[in-house]
Amino acid sequence: MIFRARHLQEDRLFECYLAEQGGEPIEPPAAEHLTDCGACRARYGDLRRFMDGLRLEADAELDEIFPSERSRVQQQQIARRIEQLGRHARVISFPGHRSGDRSPSAPRSRSFAVPHWIGAAAAASLLIGIGAGSLYHSPPPRHRTPSR
Repeated sequence: MIFRARHLQEDRLFECYLAEQGGEPIEPPAAEHLTDCGACRARYGDLRRFMDGLRLEADAELDEIFPSERSRVQQQQIARRIEQLGRHARVISFPGHRSGDRSPSAPRSRSFAVPHWIGAAAAASLLIGIGAGSLYHSPPPRHRTPSR
């Protein structure tokens, strides 16, 4: 004997609505139940009307916020970016570097001279940090009571 729920739950009705809106078929057991059960069919109709009305209101608000001209410009920008996906990347020159300054065979990396005091400052900072950390995390000194 197959146990069958008396009525479809709200979440199942919503799944049916989403499947229908996505162009997918409703699950066969749910579709059969909607065909056989007038109460669930009425609840599903109410859900569809509510969701469709909600979609229409949201579309109207969206049209107020984003006028059609703005949407068209945005769609054109997206289309241009999609067109550029298959193309090679563009080389952007940065200020201070002219494209003719370097020959193609010249090495691309530069070595920068770092002053010696930077290394000494880093070492001193490390030692100060370790010392301050050990003082901060050390237990407080115990106070001795004088013995009589």
